[in-house]
Amino acid sequence: MIEYQKFIRSAFKKKYSQSTYINQKLLNSFFDSRNKFLVKSFEKFKIKLDKSKKEKDNVLRNLKNIYKKKPNLNNLDQKKVYDYYKKFNIFLRLLKKNKKLTNPLSYLYLGFLILKMKKINEIQKLNFILKVNDRLSIEKNIIFTLEEIGLLLNLYKFENLCLKKISK
Repeated sequence: MIEYQKFIRSAFKKKYSQSTYINQKLLNSFFDSRNKFLVKSFEKFKIKLDKSKKEKDNVLRNLKNIYKKKPNLNNLDQKKVYDYYKKFNIFLRLLKKNKKLTNPLSYLYLGFLILKMKKINEIQKLNFILKVNDRLSIEKNIIFTLEEIGLLLNLYKFENLCLKKISK
């Protein structure tokens, strides 16, 4: 059986270039991988985060602030989210001001905010959400809060709905 984690690590290295692979075993491994990641995420989540901890990650802080305004995003917030979307699509990573990788949770918030964008069509959203979920699944030691688990479930639900539409 083809292991999806190994496949996706090599696809990330090549920035998904020439990584189209159609095989039922890979698809089965894909769904197994997603289920294992969800189970692992539920096992590691924390009920509360320490509120005194100051966020040093400007990307995560910006995305969380935009997320808190989620019902109505103004044009400036939509532009910021779209800029992060373009950066992630090109480089498959987001960097802080000091040129270090951002917290993996920023990808989760960005993915959820992309679902709310009307400028981006459903196929582009699916492509982006697949990349975000792949990125999150290969990261180690991510600790989710209950709210973040809910966001992750929303991303997985969107992914599954779109994949079912495509496979019909």
